[in-house]
Amino acid sequence: MSTPNEPTDNKKPQDAETTSSSDASETSVPAPDQAGDASTPAPPPDVTPEDEAKGSDGAPVNPDAAEAEEKAGQAAAEKPVDTQVAAAAGVAQAMMPPLTIKPVRTGALWAAIVLLLILVVVLSAGGWMLWQAQQQTAERVSELAVLKGTLAEERTRILDEASTRLQETLRLTEERQKAAEARLQQQISQLATKVLQQSATSRTDWLLAEAEYLLRLANQRLGLERDVKGALKVLEAADTVLAEADDPALVPVRQAIAEERAALRATGLPDRTGLFLRLDALAGQVERLNQTVFIAPVETHTSVGDQAEAEGASDWTGRLARLQQQVEKYLVIRRLDKPVEPLLSPDQIAYLKANLRLMLEQAQLAVMQQDEAVYAASLAKAERWLRQWLVGQDAATTALLDTLAELQRETIAPELPDITRSLRLLKGVIRQMEGEEGGS
Repeated sequence: MSTPNEPTDNKKPQDAETTSSSDASETSVPAPDQAGDASTPAPPPDVTPEDEAKGSDGAPVNPDAAEAEEKAGQAAAEKPVDTQVAAAAGVAQAMMPPLTIKPVRTGALWAAIVLLLILVVVLSAGGWMLWQAQQQTAERVSELAVLKGTLAEERTRILDEASTRLQETLRLTEERQKAAEARLQQQISQLATKVLQQSATSRTDWLLAEAEYLLRLANQRLGLERDVKGALKVLEAADTVLAEADDPALVPVRQAIAEERAALRATGLPDRTGLFLRLDALAGQVERLNQTVFIAPVETHTSVGDQAEAEGASDWTGRLARLQQQVEKYLVIRRLDKPVEPLLSPDQIAYLKANLRLMLEQAQLAVMQQDEAVYAASLAKAERWLRQWLVGQDAATTALLDTLAELQRETIAPELPDITRSLRLLKGVIRQMEGEEGGS
């Protein structure tokens, strides 16, 4: 073993200088003194199997030396502890390569220190950031747990409120249903009472009520609709109902109904359908009249003197004039010594025919409504226009005027009899029966 102050062979420093940069960075350790080796053994360095097979300069170790070391180790294991420690120290010193003091590189050391500081700062910053992230994650987890708890509480509250409202609604619904059932039961009881009361009414009362309704209907048919046939049928139905009642008190009522039925049968009923069709045929005849049968109107100029003379004419002259007018309805006297009267133009004839047709249609409407006044006025105006504008009387014009005269003699609204007596008598009988039932 060489001391730190004694240099090694020239060959060994050269070999040491050829080692890698990593070996140069290792710190040289001074060898302990021989006196200290016996008292305090140095701990053996960490030796890997590769280092055991190689020397300090990387040369392979002698196998004999390795075997000697193994035997020495086995012998040391059998000795006491102190002897083993001393033997181990000797073995370590034998295996340690000679140490060489290497020059220290200041720049590399500072660079290593700076890098170490940077690494420490980076690791500290990373650790701090990791800690912050863990703290934030813990806070988020805590907030999430609080939020879940809040949501669970809110959901529970909402469910409780909904359940409470539903129960309240069900309770109100049940109360309303019970109230409705109570009202319905009350109505059923009232209706049952009414049915019992009505069933106590005699069959005669029902028949009298039906007969009264029929007599009211007959009066309505005759008074408002002037329907003689319909009123007659309804009176017959009322008499049948009264006959079914078979009550002696109803004899006067049935007698009045019989008289009213006879009066209705004696009433002359106009054939409204026939009159309507005859008026329609008359309108067709007017349309087929030849243009030559119409003449233009003759203008008459009456002076003031003539008017005074006419006003002063005697009464018999006026009567003679009226008689002449009546005769002119059937006889037309034309003087041949007068000039020829001009005929109407086609437009005037079309206008005249349209007005005549309108008058006849108005008469048809009056027939359906049984309006005697409108019917007579429409036919009279149509006849007056025909006599005013016709030239002479041929077969067509004569038939037309004769048909108008026949239609004017028809009565479309005959006087109707009074059928209210039977209804008044029946009401009296019903009041009398109700009074007797109330007194009993």
